[in-house]
Amino acid sequence: MRTWKRADRQILCGGCHDSIYREQPFLELRSDAWRKPKIRCRVCADEPVPVDLPSLPVKPVREGLPFARFTAGMLPIDFKQKAGGE
Repeated sequence: MRTWKRADRQILCGGCHDSIYREQPFLELRSDAWRKPKIRCRVCADEPVPVDLPSLPVKPVREGLPFARFTAGMLPIDFKQKAGGE
């Protein structure tokens, strides 16, 4: 099966070993005889890129710092208090 897709991360072409960067179109070749699909860039593919190829969906950006919970066991040891025998 031959499917045109857009790269969601940087991948390598299986023909010329050039980089296919995010949002660039590539041809994915699949068969039941292969374990992994074969990837071809627009230069190595023997057909033109379709005009109606959709773009990747935009992921929402998470704002703010992640919440981290601290407990008494996670705090560093107070060496002065420990040396004083308290």
